[in-house]
Amino acid sequence: MSTEQWVLEKRRSFHQNPELGNLEYQTTEIIENELKSMGIETKRLLETGILGILRGTKFGGHETGEASLTRVIALRADMDALEINEDTGLAYSSQNPGLMHACGHDAHMAILLGAAKELSERKDTFSDVVKFIFQPAEESTGGAERMIAEGCMNDPEVDYIFGLHVMPDLISGAIGIKYGRMYAASDMITITVHGISGHGAFPDKSIDAVVVASTIITSIQSIVSRNISATSPCIITFGSIHGGTTNNVIANKVEIKGTIRTLDPESRVFVQKRISEMVSGIASAMGATADIVYLRGYNALINNQEAVDLVYSAASIVVGTDKIVHTPDAYMGGEDFSFYLDHAKGAFFGLGCGYPDKKNSGLHSTTFNLDERCLPIGVKMLCSLVK
Repeated sequence: MSTEQWVLEKRRSFHQNPELGNLEYQTTEIIENELKSMGIETKRLLETGILGILRGTKFGGHETGEASLTRVIALRADMDALEINEDTGLAYSSQNPGLMHACGHDAHMAILLGAAKELSERKDTFSDVVKFIFQPAEESTGGAERMIAEGCMNDPEVDYIFGLHVMPDLISGAIGIKYGRMYAASDMITITVHGISGHGAFPDKSIDAVVVASTIITSIQSIVSRNISATSPCIITFGSIHGGTTNNVIANKVEIKGTIRTLDPESRVFVQKRISEMVSGIASAMGATADIVYLRGYNALINNQEAVDLVYSAASIVVGTDKIVHTPDAYMGGEDFSFYLDHAKGAFFGLGCGYPDKKNSGLHSTTFNLDERCLPIGVKMLCSLVK
């Protein structure tokens, strides 16, 4: 069986059997067994994280005086699925109700396994050490940071790291690259407003937590328009608000949940400070109190210029310069590949997976699917980056 067909079958198998973050037990076992069958050294990191290590044998690798020619290159794929009911109608749709690989992680795993297969079969053509990082929980609890804490970037220390993400807004065969800032830092906030409940007909005898919460929400939006430079993208979104019990009782408690996305470290620090000041000030001015839980999430993903140059060179070989798309703007979504870039030079790039002749559903959609012709291109990109 060709590597291309093998990767296709792996992707479809992963797609049929999605697992949530930190629960990727079956997926991990399959990946571990496949790597071992290729003669690749494996290490379990976390309960559902796998590290594969392949040592090139050209010039004897690290065992001869040619060791100075070696580099340690890491390639990463995420493994977790989403809590989404699939509605694609595919013959290989999810067999786990309520779960779906709607973000392409099934493709990421299959592509990285394909690269491991190809590289293991010609390890005598390079002297590098290649690490294959299969990471859990990108969508939820930041598996990257915990994989790093378990040592995936050390022993031997990684010089370069690369990762890819399928992109339905790019047609299959295209490669998207971005110099510098590519994804935003993503933080989470919960604000709990405490008032005094009472009869809806006598608001003067109560402190209306709903009114206080509403004032907080609308006032915080002014941070983006009046406190942050227009050249520094920032998003503050409140996606959840809960409070009160019925129409004629003034609520004594309202809980607000939101997300903050920033590209600049300075803006990130400022927004957290300013929100705290505004919530405290508004609540106090209206006779209420408020608690804030602010959770710092993923860091902004900032690609290394040298590493992006390498991605460009690889893409020129694999797809040609006419199919390289320079992404003009950063994505305001989050991506925990950013943590790896604190430890090595690296770059994250887009792998076009869109069908050229029909409308493509977006990531995290119940109908998301990909043009599987992108799979061998992803494998070739990773192998070319190692070369």
